[in-house]
Amino acid sequence: MEKEINIEGKLVKFKATGATPIFYSQLFPGEDFLVNLQTLVKHAGKDGDIPPNVLETFAKVALVMARQADPSQPDNIIDFLDQFEMFSIYDILPQILELWNLNTKGRSTRKKDSGQ
Repeated sequence: MEKEINIEGKLVKFKATGATPIFYSQLFPGEDFLVNLQTLVKHAGKDGDIPPNVLETFAKVALVMARQADPSQPDNIIDFLDQFEMFSIYDILPQILELWNLNTKGRSTRKKDSGQ
């Protein structure tokens, strides 16, 4: 699944597929995409300060999904984030989580539909 998200007036493509966790572990060796995604889910929709480790996890997930959709995106977090002035994680995180959920929902629906 692909989705364009407006970040400060710039449309950025994001993509989530079954390969996303593999791309994530290749870009961030030793880290588990699904575990880190659960950390983001726990903080989504909560008001208040987001811990720095969660902000970094968000940036990693966003970077991987952006690079999957557009390989010309920078391959490190700093360069990826530096292309934006400021944006609210509260606006972007739900959209990224929705993209992942649509990806996984679409896969389980196809499996059920195929009679497997």
